[in-house]
Amino acid sequence: MEDNLQIDTCNICFEENEEIHKDCCGIKMCIGCWCRYAGNCTVCEKKNLRSICICNGCLNKVPMIFTGICDTCEEIFCERCLYRFNPPTSVCFKEECIEEYEKGFREWSSEKLLKKISSKLIQKKWKEYKNVI
Repeated sequence: MEDNLQIDTCNICFEENEEIHKDCCGIKMCIGCWCRYAGNCTVCEKKNLRSICICNGCLNKVPMIFTGICDTCEEIFCERCLYRFNPPTSVCFKEECIEEYEKGFREWSSEKLLKKISSKLIQKKWKEYKNVI
């Protein structure tokens, strides 16, 4: 796990003061964009982003750039069939996946009840599970 992440503006979503998770070809990506593009560089790995995937929800063929992976069942879904709670957390609409996510979130939030929940804390929590992708 990377301990010393650079703080800068993401060149994809233009969010300021974000932890930069990937810097390739001069393009800096925050953790949310890194997850959205499945770790692919938007300059040198465009071919990967255009590859066709089949959504496990609606069975439509969609470019990989418009897909995501459910954090619970680890299947590929299009953006319509995948709900992004707080990027990079993504869960499909299967009842068992939503229940599993909510159970894990309740356990995690009850442990941290006295701390203020912010996107930075959620991002740090995700980094513990970054090998899911």
